Amino acid sequence: DKIKLPFSHKYVDRTMDFLVNYLKWNSNDIVIMKDDRFINPQYYPTKSNIERELLSISSKTSENDTSFVFYTGHGGFKTHSEDDSDGKD
Repeated sequence: DKIKLPFSHKYVDRTMDFLVNYLKWNSNDIVIMKDDRFINPQYYPTKSNIERELLSISSKTSENDTSFVFYTGHGGFKTHSEDDSDGKD
């Protein structure tokens, strides 16, 4: 079962508002990923989508650029392999 975090999407929306309206960042330079069934599937926060976007950020930025990654939600672990001392990844 999925744990509901009712304010996570609000935090994302408020952060976007702050970046665009207060810091004057260009909204076209901001990528929003949400676990929302109405969002474009390429922006649903799967592992591969997140990795793709992080690689995209690193390929578009230079030494003097500012990047901001904001995460709100919850995490977890899964039992994986013997390569970890605690058996959790």
